[in-house]
Amino acid sequence: MKFEHFFMDYISNICCISDNLLLDYKEMVPILGRTLFSLHVNKIDDLDGMVGLQNLGNTCFMNSILQCLNKSPLLLNYIISDHYKLDIAKPGAARFEGNFLRAFSEVMKKLWTSRMEVTPAVFRNSIKKLNSIYQGFGQEDAHEFYNHLINGLHEELDTTKKSGPKGINQASWYDFCKGDTKITDIFAMQMKHNYECLECYSKSTEYHTSFDMSLPMKKAFRTINMEDIIEDFIESTSNNMCKKCSKLTLHNCKKEFVHLPEVLVLYFQRAEKLGKLKTEMQYPVENLNFTKYAIKGNPKLATYTLYAICLHAGDCATSGHYWAECRHPKTSEWNKYNDTRVSSILKGTTATGSRECVFFYQRK
Repeated sequence: MKFEHFFMDYISNICCISDNLLLDYKEMVPILGRTLFSLHVNKIDDLDGMVGLQNLGNTCFMNSILQCLNKSPLLLNYIISDHYKLDIAKPGAARFEGNFLRAFSEVMKKLWTSRMEVTPAVFRNSIKKLNSIYQGFGQEDAHEFYNHLINGLHEELDTTKKSGPKGINQASWYDFCKGDTKITDIFAMQMKHNYECLECYSKSTEYHTSFDMSLPMKKAFRTINMEDIIEDFIESTSNNMCKKCSKLTLHNCKKEFVHLPEVLVLYFQRAEKLGKLKTEMQYPVENLNFTKYAIKGNPKLATYTLYAICLHAGDCATSGHYWAECRHPKTSEWNKYNDTRVSSILKGTTATGSRECVFFYQRK
C-alpha cells in the first residue's frame, strides 16, 4: 500500500482532515454526476459520504438537513477546502466568532472521511445559540432549522462586501443579507411581485429576497404536479393594502425572478390547522425549468437537477420523524439517510410522494 493511501486511511479513522492535505479550492469540480474533487493524495471512493449521524435525542430534523447540505457540491467544496477560513468576519463582527461555522465544518468533513456513524455532539451544542428553541430536546421543524442554519453560516462570514448580482433591487437584497458571502452566492434569490388592484387597477411592485422559496401545498384527492403548484404560486390573487383605495382589496399578483440561485431550495407547506396535508405530488428529478419564471431580459438559463430531499412522517412538523434522500455527488446514485442508517434507493427522471417537504435543486 502506498504511503499516501495509508496516511489517508489513518486520517479517516480519526475523522478529520489534516491541514497538510487541504485541497486546492480552484481545482474542485462542483458538478453533479462527476467526481466531486480533483484530489492530490487520494480519490473519493463510492463509500465516502455514505455514513449516518447519531440521533442525540429528537435531532432527526437536524440530521436530515445536515445530510442534504453535505451533498451540496458548491457548499461542500467551500467548507472542505477550508476556504471559508479566509472569509470569516473580523473578531466582534462574526455572530459566533466563527465557532458555529467551524463546528459545521467539522461535521461536514467527518461525513466524508469516517467509515462509521458520526456523533455531531459539538455541532448539537452550537445550534443552541442559533435560537432558544434548540435549547431543549424536543422535535423541531426541519425547514425552520434550515433557515436558522443557513443564516447562521452567513452571519459568521464577512458581510462588508457589496457585490451582488446584476439587476437586483439592492434595497431588498441588502436589507435581507447585509452583505455578500459564499452563502448568498449559492443560495440567495430575489423575486419581484407585480400587483394590480382589482378595484382601481392601480399597479405596484415589491421585491423579496430569501434563501428559499415557500409554496403552499394543495389539498387534493389525486396526484398533483410540482410544476402546477409553482405555476399557481407565480400567478395568484391575494388581499393587499391598496394605497389608492386606502383599504385592503383583492389583487392579482404575478411574480418573476430577478435573480435565481445556484442552489434552489423549495419548501412545500403541508401543515394546516387539522394536521398535515398528505397529498401525493409528482416532482422532476432531472429537469426543473425555472427559466420561464425569470424576469424579461435575463438570458441566463435556469434548469435544475434534484440532489437532496428532506422528508417527514407524522401529523405535524414538530413531531414525527425526518430523514433525507440524497444523490451521491460522484456516482449519482441515490441513498436514504435515516439517522445512523444509510441504504440505497432508486429514483427515475420523475418521482412521486407525500412525505417530501424540502427540496434541494442545483442549477445545471
